[in-house]
Amino acid sequence: MKQTFFGVAAIVLIGATMTGCKSSQTVVPNDYQAYVAYQQQMQKGEATPQWETNRPMRKKREVEECILLAQDTTKIRAFGTSTSYDEAAALEFAEAEAVRQMTTMMETASEGARQTYRGTASKNASQASESRMESMVTQFFAQRIKNYRIIRTNMYDLSDGSIQVYVCIELPGGIEKTAEELANTLSEDEILGIDFNRQKFIDSMKEGLSDYKNRQQ
Repeated sequence: MKQTFFGVAAIVLIGATMTGCKSSQTVVPNDYQAYVAYQQQMQKGEATPQWETNRPMRKKREVEECILLAQDTTKIRAFGTSTSYDEAAALEFAEAEAVRQMTTMMETASEGARQTYRGTASKNASQASESRMESMVTQFFAQRIKNYRIIRTNMYDLSDGSIQVYVCIELPGGIEKTAEELANTLSEDEILGIDFNRQKFIDSMKEGLSDYKNRQQ
C-alpha cells in the first residue's frame, strides 16, 4: 500500500515539476541585439522584456526651409549653416558659407558654358582669347555675387546652449537673365570679337546650374 502511495506521489511530483519548467520557459528572440536587450531587461527583474513591447517607430524627416529654397533650379540660390555659442558669429559664418557655396555653384555651372563657347566659336579663336574669356567669366561672377540678398534666416537653440543658423541667399534676376548678361558681356568684348551660339551658351549655363543643385540633394 505504501509502495503504491509513493509511486503515485512520485508521478504527481514529476508531472508538477515538468509543468513548472514548461511554464517558466521564455521564448528568446532570434537576433543577437534583441537577445542582449532581453538579457538586460531580465537582469532588471522586469516581467516583460522591453524588446517585446518597444518597436522601432518611423518618423518622416523634415528638410530645413533654407535647403528647400536653395534647391529651386530657376533661381540662383545657395544656403549656408553654422553653429556657435555666439549668435553674431553663427550668423556671419552661415552667410559666408552660403556665399562660398554660391561661388562654387556658379563656377561649376559656367564651366559647361565655357566649353560650349570653345566648341561654337569661330575658328579664329586663339588660346589667348579663350584665356581672356575665362578671366571675364570669373570677373563677371565676382561682381554679380556682391549683389546677393538674404531671403531667409532660421535660428535654432540647441540643448547645449549653442545656436545653429541657416541662411539662404539669392542673386536677383534668375539664371536666365544672368546667362544672357554674361553672353552679352562676352559677345560685346572688343578683344574677343568672336561669334558663338548664344542660345546654346545660355542653355548650357542653365543645365549646369540644374545639374549642380540636383547633385547636392
